[in-house]
Amino acid sequence: MNVRNFWADVQVDGRGSKIGTGPAGKDGGFSEVVKIRDNGEVKTAALIEGRAFGDELEVTFTPGNGVEITRNADGGFTVRTKR
Repeated sequence: MNVRNFWADVQVDGRGSKIGTGPAGKDGGFSEVVKIRDNGEVKTAALIEGRAFGDELEVTFTPGNGVEITRNADGGFTVRTKR
């Protein structure tokens, strides 16, 4: 696997294969928006961004707005909605 700064593997139920991707260049980054249904509306559950700053790499996780967010004991967070 040719991993640059970042690599994402995504597995979705019902799909035959996972998606693996990353930036093409050594200075590349990424952004991923995770959507979720909330009482029939589609909202942003989370935004995940990876950026390169010279020799430093950074990944930022931002929970969405207008959804129920619970902090987990491990420092992460859970977004919970009703379909």
